[in-house]
Amino acid sequence: MAEVMRYTYERRSGENDEVPVASATVIAVGDYIYLSGGNAMVMTANTQDLHGIAETLSASGDTDPIEVALADGNRVFRTFLAASSNLQIGQPVKWSATNALAPCTAYEFAIGEVAQQMATAGTIVDVRFYATGITFGA
Repeated sequence: MAEVMRYTYERRSGENDEVPVASATVIAVGDYIYLSGGNAMVMTANTQDLHGIAETLSASGDTDPIEVALADGNRVFRTFLAASSNLQIGQPVKWSATNALAPCTAYEFAIGEVAQQMATAGTIVDVRFYATGITFGA
């Protein structure tokens, strides 16, 4: 499994969490993580509650915990969009099936908001992620 950086982030006062991983779970750096039974799992649906972004990987068979950058609103991540868009600052984004982000209008599916205005349409965006249950946006 190749460790490919799919995001960068600006570290602020945000916290990391050390999360256990089930032995059959494969996690790459930059995967969007939710918790299931206390274990880290890669998001597969936009209805799952974002816990954070994987900072370490876990190959199949690994049982060591991984480091997860918590989605606490204190960090800005540079990540990928599923399709080219020109997003405005504060616009909500959701997880998509391609493990990238997409703009959204329904806040119940939003996992973050655009943190920096995009000058032109593109597929890379700076996003501030939030755990489910945090109210944000206009």
